Amino acid sequence: MKKVKKGDIAIIEYEAAVIDAELGEVARERGEMRLRAGDCGAIGGIDREMIGMEIGERKNLEIPPDKAFGPRDPELVMQFPRSCFERYPDLKTGSLLRLFSKKGSEIEVITREVNPETVIVDANYPLAGMSLRFDIRLMAVESP
Repeated sequence: MKKVKKGDIAIIEYEAAVIDAELGEVARERGEMRLRAGDCGAIGGIDREMIGMEIGERKNLEIPPDKAFGPRDPELVMQFPRSCFERYPDLKTGSLLRLFSKKGSEIEVITREVNPETVIVDANYPLAGMSLRFDIRLMAVESP
């Protein structure tokens, strides 16, 4: 049976789960994707994990935060006076906002806490600090 070699196009079925260390599984997705084996373009090195697999073979992959979306940076969680958000009278926890840094660059943040006096925002990527679990099955292999 043909095994996947570096550079081959691998077609896989996958089921992916996002795992928060505190909350457990927070999201799940399934589907099909085409990847070039060993291309280093897939999150967590999934493309490298396919090398040597045979059609029909399954693999379970655990991808830690540092190989997925990176660790959370506590310095990106900031507290501001509620008066800085007067434009948003109905602001709620979990809102996505675009703020501007002192240098004028745009920053996307999520409100983590909205109080009468303060607002806590988080500029970390929403999946930062989370692990991924992929259950993959090789469906087909195409030579480039």
